[in-house]
Parts: sequence; structure tokens; C-alpha cells
Amino acid sequence: MKLTPEQATTKVKAYADEHQLLYEETALLSQQELLEDDDHRLGRFVYRDPRQRGSGRTVAEDLFSTSTGGEFYPRRIDDRTPTGQVRDWAIYWKLDEAEAYVPEDMSDELVRAEVVKAWRDEQARSVALKRAEALAEQLRKGEQSMVETLGKETVTGQEGGPPLNIQTTQQFSWMRPQFMPSSNPLNPQGFDTFPVRSQPIGLEPVGDEFMRKVFEGLKVGEVGVAPSIDHRYYYVAKVVSRIPDKPEDWEIVRNNFLSGIYDRMQSQMEDEILARNIPRWQDELMREHDVQFRQPVRE
Repeated sequence: MKLTPEQATTKVKAYADEHQLLYEETALLSQQELLEDDDHRLGRFVYRDPRQRGSGRTVAEDLFSTSTGGEFYPRRIDDRTPTGQVRDWAIYWKLDEAEAYVPEDMSDELVRAEVVKAWRDEQARSVALKRAEALAEQLRKGEQSMVETLGKETVTGQEGGPPLNIQTTQQFSWMRPQFMPSSNPLNPQGFDTFPVRSQPIGLEPVGDEFMRKVFEGLKVGEVGVAPSIDHRYYYVAKVVSRIPDKPEDWEIVRNNFLSGIYDRMQSQMEDEILARNIPRWQDELMREHDVQFRQPVRE
């Protein structure tokens, strides 16, 4: 006999209690909320397809890509370090889902919750930025290393607060090539190469604002503040070295770029920038005319 989600959940809870495992349920969350939920890191666990080198998607992306009616379909996921070591694992599934909707007016409780959250995030960002700027100024005035200067500081600046996480990242570039199985039917064993933004190991996801600061806003030895992609974290960054570091070496890089050697990669970068910045006119048109697609009927 097939168990209902409720019956299966009861059995899973009992199994977790018996084997001292942690069982948790979230409220109904959007994909972005699940990614940002610090109480449930599971949403940020990444599933990597061994058949596709360098690819991966988060649990949140996986849950929101499943078809309607996919409740209680368990999946196993490992949380791995950048070097591939397993540091945690989990089994997850979807218990329920609700269609997206636009609140009728501002009295909707969800609207109030979103407004409160946005206001709190904005206040927290300004406090975090101010603290990061103060630490950066302290580091500029000192003559010692970052560890020696800031090693005893806390995130909040208050005694007993969480300590700063001071680390030296590995060398990284603004963009890096990613390899995917070839889409060319005449060369099925080959790989396609396209550019993606690098992600420094040990940092929260960063965007072009972070990269622009460390690559264009700071010289070697200088200190500055750069945000994560969602501005939830602010990093006090010091550029230790840069390759190449001589003007004549940069001239070689520039000439190679203009020579056409990387025309294909440049074209793909242009496509990515256009796709990110040009409005999705199809979505706007559907929204303007209130186009609704019929959803499959559950049996």
C-alpha cells in the first residue's frame, strides 16, 4: 500500500528519533527564500552531475524544477568542501506546494512580512558596511599583517562577539573558462568552452561589484571593502599580488585579446551580458495581458 505524505512523514520522524538524526520542516518558502534561509542550509547544498564537468545546481533549484505533484520524492545530497570532501549529507523532499500569486492589497500578511524583512536587511547592510569600512581604515593605518591587526577583532566590534574570519584566498581571475560536453553532433566527444564568473573559494557568492573593486579599484597592497553578490556580507579585502603585474605584460594580454584568438569566448561574454541586462519582453507581455497557462490537473 502506498503511503500518503503524512503517513510517510510520521515514519521518517520516528526513524530520525530512533537513529538520532535531525528532522526539520520549513514553512512554504520561495526559491530565493530557501537559498537565503540561514536556519536551513540545505537549500544551498549543491548537486553536481558527474557527467557534466563543472556543473551543479542547488537543492533549492532542484525542488523548484520538479513537476507538479512531485511531493514526497526523496533525494540524497552531500554537502562538500571545494576540494570534494563530504562535510554533511541529507535526504530531502517536498511536502507541499502553492501557486505563486500577487497579493490583492497591502494588508496581506505576506506583504507585511516582506516589507519588514527588506527593511531589516537594509538596516543590517548599512551597519555591516560601516563596520567593514572601520576595519579597513584600521588595517590601512597599521603596519602589521591583517591577522596581527584584526586578529582580536569581532564582527560586531563588541567583546565576546563572533570573531572575524581572516583568510588568504587562492589566486583567482574575474572570469574563467568552463567546459561542457560539446553540443556539436559532429564532435560528440569534444567540449564547448564558455566564460563564467570565478567564485573565490571560502567566500559567499560574489558578483561583478566585488570583482570590479578588487581588480579595478585596488592596487597591489591596497585595502578596500567589497560586497557579496546579495550585499549580505562585506569583505575587507587586501590585494597581495596580481598577475601580470607589469605594464608590458598587460600590453601582451591586451594584444592577445584584440587579435581575435578569443573571439568565440568574447562573443559568449557579450551574449551573457545582453541576456542579463535586456528586459525579458516575453514575460512583460504575458504579465501586461494577464496570460495564464493551464496547469495540469492532479489525479
